[in-house]
Amino acid sequence: MERKQRFENYSSGGHDHNGNRNSYAGKLDFYTGMTDSSGRLTNIYTAGKFGGIEKIVVYLADDTTLRDTAEIVVAIPGLALLPESPYYLKVGGTKYHHGPPRYQDDHNHWGRDYLVQALQLMAQAYYDRVGEIIRINDISLPYGGQLDICGTWDYRDGCDIARRGGHSSHRTGENADITGAQQGSRFQNEIVMDEIIVNLRDTLNLNISSPLERNVWHGNHYHFTITPRR
Repeated sequence: MERKQRFENYSSGGHDHNGNRNSYAGKLDFYTGMTDSSGRLTNIYTAGKFGGIEKIVVYLADDTTLRDTAEIVVAIPGLALLPESPYYLKVGGTKYHHGPPRYQDDHNHWGRDYLVQALQLMAQAYYDRVGEIIRINDISLPYGGQLDICGTWDYRDGCDIARRGGHSSHRTGENADITGAQQGSRFQNEIVMDEIIVNLRDTLNLNISSPLERNVWHGNHYHFTITPRR
């Protein structure tokens, strides 16, 4: 039986909105001095909490007409897009995230390679045993960094979508929000999922949170953490 992949859009974070962009931008240290023999003047840039492309403008203090601009990509390196699969449904995507235009409708399913691999194997093994297609919502943004769910450039701010703020842990591509086949539902068989995860931990040499552990169920979804064993 052929199953077609669907893509659903609901209640996900984003940060393409109007407002004071200085509230998330990084900081270029104020520094004066002489250029070196190659004509360069080195400075230090500290990135903000939000990933994306930031533009800096440099000009002379005594002649602001002499200026130049440069773009700095602020990103967690090596994030990969979770591919389509018949064993899970990707949900929550929105074009309102900062990210590569090529993926303008799927900016919330980016993760470390080991997380992407683990989710694929976990979903397939679970479907083979239970027959349930799980839903995968937010992982991380294409560049990583904070998700701005409430549109205030402060992940601690609450709103109707995220009453306690949210997604402060989704910065580095090692967390994923997952539910059962129905939005906001638990897995039909949590014991089977736990067995699959225990097996994947050893096979892939990873730390993976289990649905039977404490503090994994966050309101209407499971909050998985997947990291390499040190």
